[in-house]
Amino acid sequence: MDKVELLSPAGNFEKLKMALEFGADAVYVGAYKYSLRAKSMNLSFNEIEKALEYAHKMDRKVYIALNIFCRNSDLNEIEKYLNVISEMEVDGLIVSDKGLIRLIKEKFSKLDIILSTQANVMNKGSAKIWEDLGVKRVTLARELSLEEIKEITSSIDAEVEVFVHGSLCISYAGNCFLSLYITGRDGNRGECSQCCRWKYYLVKEGEKEKFEILSDCDNSYILNSKDFCLAEHVPQLIKAGVKSLKIEGRNRSIYYVGAVTSIYRKIIDDYFKLKEKYTFKKEYRDELGKIPHRPYTNGFIDKNNQEVRISNHSSSIQTKEFIGYIKESKNGISVADVKLSFSKGEIIEALEPGGRIKEIEILDIMSFPEKKNKTIAKEQNLFYIKTSEKIKKYSIIRKIKNNEMG
Repeated sequence: MDKVELLSPAGNFEKLKMALEFGADAVYVGAYKYSLRAKSMNLSFNEIEKALEYAHKMDRKVYIALNIFCRNSDLNEIEKYLNVISEMEVDGLIVSDKGLIRLIKEKFSKLDIILSTQANVMNKGSAKIWEDLGVKRVTLARELSLEEIKEITSSIDAEVEVFVHGSLCISYAGNCFLSLYITGRDGNRGECSQCCRWKYYLVKEGEKEKFEILSDCDNSYILNSKDFCLAEHVPQLIKAGVKSLKIEGRNRSIYYVGAVTSIYRKIIDDYFKLKEKYTFKKEYRDELGKIPHRPYTNGFIDKNNQEVRISNHSSSIQTKEFIGYIKESKNGISVADVKLSFSKGEIIEALEPGGRIKEIEILDIMSFPEKKNKTIAKEQNLFYIKTSEKIKKYSIIRKIKNNEMG
């Protein structure tokens, strides 16, 4: 059985490094304004070259997302973009638009095409058509059951990719106009305002009074989906013939990218090591609970599952707070990029590349680069820190949330 690819998001070069250091086999990055994530820090040409060099040295891959729905005015501009990209050693383009696929096949045929989930492939006939058009890999819609995925993988020679973790759109396979109607920002052009996550009220015509929409307890987030999580189904997906397991989240934090990648890396490696003796460990679920998320759902993977997939609030759940990561580590002294303030003497947790978790004490804090003694490392700054144990470069550091401390 060929080992499955773990594919992680990289909204910028910093996140790309974090994904690769924590075990991703491949990453996907945004192409300028053509990647359905207009707000994310898409990579420039120079950054893409750096990303390719960084990934290829590790024998990993970089895919570029060009998955907007193109207008006539887009095609000429995208062709200019592709003229530059085609000279680089890009491992594949993620595309959803038929016209763009035609352009790539005619003028940039050496570039491999990965069909985006935005194409809404939900059956083997549709998958076969895309394969006949020259697509190397098909990313399936998230609305499919495991049985439906099996039918598709067994019916085509092209590789099959599925999402296993991240946000779900409330609309069918992400095709949504709600943001455009409410805010003027088109989700199908990469500008989604995520207004499905907002709290809504019912207003009687001609009246000023607002009535909160209630459903069960205090649920008023009637359009807000839970987060997708198929961690427990990884072995089934591999057995079904899926070749790439994809994590959603180019707009998420470096903490999310590193930590989620680390967990799925453990699951995949444990499965291939143990095969039929493999069992899903409680620690995997516990680790996923430490990361900011909405309540988890298995989505549609079990066709008999009738669970409510709407979350009753929009704020994230997490049991640990991200406080930074280690940019450099040498001779027991680390350079920490601090995202949330912490103090000398605090006990924190370090998640290292490779998945090891350590509980350590902050022994000393010094300013960067002057090395003046400090008692607090303030957010959005670099600091030297000395810890009770050495920690690796790129380690994620975090602490228990304040509201959970005794």
